[in-house]
Amino acid sequence: MADEFLVPEFPIDRGDIVDGTYRLGVAIQRSADTALFETEFGSDALPALIKIGGNDPKQAQELAEQWQDARELTHPSLQGVYAAGLSVLNGIPIVYLVTERADESLESVLAERALTASEVREMLVPVLAALKYLHKNGYAHSGIAPSAVLAIGDQIKLSSDSAIRVQNKEAIAEDISALGALIVRAFTFRGPHFAGGADGYLAEEIPEPFRDIVRHCLDSDPRRRWSAAKVEAKLNTRAALDGRPGLPKWVYAGVAALVLILIIMSIARRRSSEPENVAAASPTPRIELPAKPVPVETARPPRATGRKQNGWWVIAAAYSSREAAEKRMHSIRERWPDFQVAVSHPQSDPAHYYVTLGEDLAEDRAEALRKRAVESGLPRDTYIKRVM
Repeated sequence: MADEFLVPEFPIDRGDIVDGTYRLGVAIQRSADTALFETEFGSDALPALIKIGGNDPKQAQELAEQWQDARELTHPSLQGVYAAGLSVLNGIPIVYLVTERADESLESVLAERALTASEVREMLVPVLAALKYLHKNGYAHSGIAPSAVLAIGDQIKLSSDSAIRVQNKEAIAEDISALGALIVRAFTFRGPHFAGGADGYLAEEIPEPFRDIVRHCLDSDPRRRWSAAKVEAKLNTRAALDGRPGLPKWVYAGVAALVLILIIMSIARRRSSEPENVAAASPTPRIELPAKPVPVETARPPRATGRKQNGWWVIAAAYSSREAAEKRMHSIRERWPDFQVAVSHPQSDPAHYYVTLGEDLAEDRAEALRKRAVESGLPRDTYIKRVM
C-alpha cells in the first residue's frame, strides 16, 4: 500500500474530517479523482477504510448512487460497508464510502509467486459465494482482479466498492470473464492469452479442473460462459472425483478464510532463502511525478557481522517510482519513529525504489529487525532480501 500525491485541485490530506465524523489517517492510495485513507468507524473505533471521490461532479453523483446501493449488500464473503454519503470537505463537494479495513490483497501475493492448485481452489470458494450473491440480487461486481480479493482478519472477501446494479446479463458475463482471467493470473502471474486456439490458456501451467473452468469463463460468446454456480459445481464435482471426502460448505468457508493470510505470512519467510523481484502492487494506476533526489539519510544501521554476514536488507515496501517510495518512507517515520527508515535505489535492481528499515546486515540481524518491525505494527509482508 502506498502514499501518493493528489492533484492540487483535490486538497485532501491526513487529519481532515469527513462529514464531521471520519478523521483521515494514513493515505493508502490517491489519484486525480479518488483517494483512499485509513479511518475508524463507530463508538468502538473499528479499523476502517474511507474512499473519497468528487473532482468530477458527474462522477461524484454516479458514485454516490453506486455506493449508497452498496450499503444494502451484506454477505460474509463481501467486504463490509459501514457508511456512504455526500459531504463537503475543504470547500469541495465529495462522495465517500466507509468499509472494513483490509489487511492485504491477493495482488501482493501474486507480486511474489503463483498459487498452488489447492490455494486457488480455496481462494475461489468465497469469491464464488460472493459472486453468486451479487448476481442473484441484480448486481455485478465489475472489478474482479487480484486487488479485489482481500484478506480481512481471518477471512477472504471480495471488495464492495465496485459493485453495480445491472439490468441485463452483459455485466454478469464480464464478471465471469474476469474470474477466468483471475484464475490464469493466480497460476501464472500473467493474463490469459489466446494463442493456440481454444486450448491456448497456458494449459501446461493450469491443471484440471481449472483449465476447463478458464476455457468456459473466457468463452468468446458471453452467452456460453458459465455462471458462478456452474463454476462452483465443477469444483465440487472434481473434488468428489478425486476421492476427497465431501466437506460441509461452512468447513470450506472456514478453511478458505485462512488461506490468503497463510499465503501472505509465508512469503516473508520464503524471501530470505533466495532473492526475488518485488513488484509494487496497487489497485489503481499511480500518478508518476518527475524524479527528485533522495534525501541523505543519517544514523543508518551499522554493517553487521553474523550468519551470512553481508548484504541483507529489511524492506517494508518497493515501488517503481521514487516519489511513491518517499511518501511511504515519511508515513512510516511518522507512525513508527523508532525505526530508521530510508529510500534506496540499488544498482542491482534499477527498476525499484526500496523503503528500507536496515541495509547491509547479517541475515540473523536482518531477520530480528524484520520480526521487531512486524510486532510493532508494520505490514506483515515486511521482508528481508539480499541485495548485492
